[in-house]
Parts: sequence; C-alpha cells; structure tokens
Amino acid sequence: MATKPSERPRAIPTLNGKTPQQICEELDFDPYIELIKLCKGKRTVRDKDGNACLDPNGKPEMVPLLEMRLQVEALKALIEFTRPKLRTQEVKEQIDVNFTVTINRFEDPKVIQAPTIELPE
Repeated sequence: MATKPSERPRAIPTLNGKTPQQICEELDFDPYIELIKLCKGKRTVRDKDGNACLDPNGKPEMVPLLEMRLQVEALKALIEFTRPKLRTQEVKEQIDVNFTVTINRFEDPKVIQAPTIELPE
C-alpha cells in the first residue's frame, strides 16, 4: 500500500554526508542572523562614475541593501520561525470529573424595628 506524500518522512538534503545544519555549525554561520543583517543593511548610492551621491546634508545617500520585495519575502520566511501559525487541535479524550455543590440557605431577612424613644420637651 502506497503512502500519501504527506505521510512520507521528509528527506534532509546532505552535502558530503553532512546536513545543512552541521555545515553551518562548522562554519560558524547562522543564516537566520545573516538574513536579518541583509534586511537591515544599507548601501551607498553611487553615480555612473562610481562616486557616492550625497544627500542635501552632504552625507552619502543610503538605500536599503535589498529591494522591498526581497525584504518582504525574507521577513515572511523569518516569521514562520519566530511566530509560528497556531493550529486548532481537537482533543479526543474522556475525563471523569466529580464535584460537589453545596447550597447554604439562609433565613428570610427579618425586619427589626427600632424602639421608639420619647424625648423630654
């Protein structure tokens, strides 16, 4: 009986018998950190001669390292690891719960009439 694609174990790619995680650890490389650096990085705008373009304040004009579309794609990929989607899970379990309810009845409220006091004139 053939298994469905979703039931097959996911193959982990290897290079010379090493997983990507092992290679990254050996090279002290964290793709997660590098992706964040790329998203936050900026580069100097240059003219056709390779000279830095200056802003009105005389400082080099800076633009994001990655174009917006690539930043959005990279951030979406990071979000999957930092903010995983919550999924509904149905719990099929039967639990026996015993509890006791105690009802205390109090008497009907009584009206107490204060005694009349006569004051001297």
